[in-house]
Amino acid sequence: MLDMRFAMRQIDLNIKEQIENKKMIAFTSTDNTLGQSTLIANLGMLYARQNKNVLIVDTDSSRDSFPEAFNFTQDQGLYNYFEENDRDISQFITNIDSLKKLSILSAGTVDGSVANEILSKVDFSGLLGELADLYDYIFINVQENIGLDSVMHILKLADGIILTSEENLTRKKKINQLIRQLIMNDLKVMGYINVKRVNS
Repeated sequence: MLDMRFAMRQIDLNIKEQIENKKMIAFTSTDNTLGQSTLIANLGMLYARQNKNVLIVDTDSSRDSFPEAFNFTQDQGLYNYFEENDRDISQFITNIDSLKKLSILSAGTVDGSVANEILSKVDFSGLLGELADLYDYIFINVQENIGLDSVMHILKLADGIILTSEENLTRKKKINQLIRQLIMNDLKVMGYINVKRVNS
């Protein structure tokens, strides 16, 4: 099983060493990796406990990972904000009571096909720029399994990218291909981490 504490310490070191004065980190994978959201949630808690204001932005409409992990109801979120676009973004963000410095902008409650269309067409730069002024760190859970071209504009906004792979699911060749694609697009790849799916 993945030693999550060790993994978070390694990522913490990479963030501090590679991205001085930067704070927006995107997480993505070549597969629909379940462990990615667990890693992001734990990293968010780590920084919140270090008295940093942390926002997790979830672009994955296919599952409710963060509402389940932090025990809140996902009424509205990121895609609802883009659909309505006349309300303040703070109305779509959930503050985690047990961790005063951690907030979640979940994917929301729109249909998956609508979410994918929004994800591939909407300019996220204005929203993420606004949020960057409010938080010390923003961790973006990027749903890559819909195609790299659909999420490239989000990845380009990040100060660094961490790739996740899942043991016995992700082939190393696929990770290497993705790394090459990202580097060819002048994106800062911080590295990748292998996570294990834990069966309950």
